[in-house]
Amino acid sequence: MQTLESIESYLSDLLKDDPEEQREQNYVKALQGIGIDGIRSFILNLLENGIPSSIVENSYFHPNKFFKLGICRLSNCVKLRLHFWNKDQLEAKTPIHSHAWDYASLLITGSYLHDTFDVIDLEKEAVEKLKGTRSKVPENYFSLYKIPKRDSSQGKFQPQWEKYVRAERRSRRIENGGSVYFLSMEHPHQITIDLKEVGSMITLVLTSVTNRENLFTLQPLFRSKAFDNPAPNVNEETVRKQLELILNEIPQFAV
Repeated sequence: MQTLESIESYLSDLLKDDPEEQREQNYVKALQGIGIDGIRSFILNLLENGIPSSIVENSYFHPNKFFKLGICRLSNCVKLRLHFWNKDQLEAKTPIHSHAWDYASLLITGSYLHDTFDVIDLEKEAVEKLKGTRSKVPENYFSLYKIPKRDSSQGKFQPQWEKYVRAERRSRRIENGGSVYFLSMEHPHQITIDLKEVGSMITLVLTSVTNRENLFTLQPLFRSKAFDNPAPNVNEETVRKQLELILNEIPQFAV
């Protein structure tokens, strides 16, 4: 049965000091090595033998409509986490957003549309002229907001406006159960999940050392946006309930 200690040992031996030039290959191999059966075994172990406080303290509900289970952080700053979108929610479409790390993702169950983008700066003066005119604002024009570190005491994020940009799609694909992909922090992305159509979605995510300077979200240009997005802290009972829901969604025998 997979334990927290066995997962940490496996990742440490494989990733070592996390050389950047080998990151894509190693991360994909790491997630494939743990696999769907390994995560199912790990969750069973947590439910049967107790949930470590380190996992409870690093878990929360994210504004992008998923529950994040923070599994572990290694000495090389690599982190392993599980994301769970509950099928009882409506369709979940994230804003275009970046990440503060390179990462690999294993889709344990579910399916989603996955778009990645290049972001190009726009002249502030030219964009401001669109206000109050009848000119139609292009759909790929956005305001870019930097995302500061989460306020752990209040469980909230409060992004700050940075500049105007346009987003150009660079790729689009359907991710299905069992697929693994790697994405570098330089490429923002967007995922669209029809939870009513495909059921719940679960991903296992391995992330590199953090660079918060690269962390942002894109929002419509002139629509007011309230960023008081709650991401409440959770207790052990909440984490246990989420793990029970997750366990019921994971295939018992992976192909």
